[in-house]
Amino acid sequence: MAEETKPPVVLAPGSPAPHFSLPGGSGNTVSLADFAGKNVVLVYFYPKDDTPGCTKEACSLRDGWSVLQTAGVVVLGISRDGAESHAAFASKYKLPFELLTDADHAVHVAYGAWGQNPNPIWGVGPLRKSFLIGKDGNILHVFDKVDTEHHADQVLKALGAPVAPAAMSNVGDAVKQVVEDVAQKPAVQKAAKAVKKVVADAKKKPAVKKAANAVKKVVADVKAGVKKVKKAIAGARKKASPKKASKAARKPARKPARKVVKKAVRKAAVKPAPKKAKPAPKKAKPTTKRKVVKGKGRR
Repeated sequence: MAEETKPPVVLAPGSPAPHFSLPGGSGNTVSLADFAGKNVVLVYFYPKDDTPGCTKEACSLRDGWSVLQTAGVVVLGISRDGAESHAAFASKYKLPFELLTDADHAVHVAYGAWGQNPNPIWGVGPLRKSFLIGKDGNILHVFDKVDTEHHADQVLKALGAPVAPAAMSNVGDAVKQVVEDVAQKPAVQKAAKAVKKVVADAKKKPAVKKAANAVKKVVADVKAGVKKVKKAIAGARKKASPKKASKAARKPARKPARKVVKKAVRKAAVKPAPKKAKPAPKKAKPTTKRKVVKGKGRR
């Protein structure tokens, strides 16, 4: 208990990172020396698997995993939990990095991640801290105040890598993860099975099949009717549009009309104009002869 009352070790940027070799949740033993000269290593200490703050921190690093990999960063989480707990935690949240077990908290102490918790109620125990270690084995950055929801962004910012693209590139992965988590819940799975059964039972009923076939037939008839209407409209437009008719189609109609007109003009030119009819002779008025009576003269 004496070491627990000592003030925690303070590691600063530039100081050598304490060596460690710990068992992982995958069953493999991982050493810090495995990455010397190859990768930058993020070693993050957290209190306990599958607790609210630790889950947020792990999921933040998971969501930024692809960008962290591009920046050449290897992530190693360390807590006192056993391999079985680590394996369950990593499987539940699809964590792509290794979680290591520091059962006797010796590595916690070496990194200054063990001591009096800021909240007195929690007493002495693990402290949430992260360390960015360079390829040369020296500490590049110490995260004393970890933002559990945006820890990946903190690491990328410390490296000078772009932060916004990390969030954008992992939106799809985050959505998939939420969908997968929801789908794994017993209530959701039970509801999905019930819906599938209802749909399957409905498909087996003759009335449903008959209705489905009727709908298909109506749709087919409508499509056929639409095709006919389109064809009729296209034919009507073709007939109504003189521009679409070819010259060969227009010539036969024009030639006979011209011949008829010319013939009529010739006949009209040759034929003499009709003579005017002579007026009928006037009838002579009848003359009335006076009777001459003998012995009487004119008066």
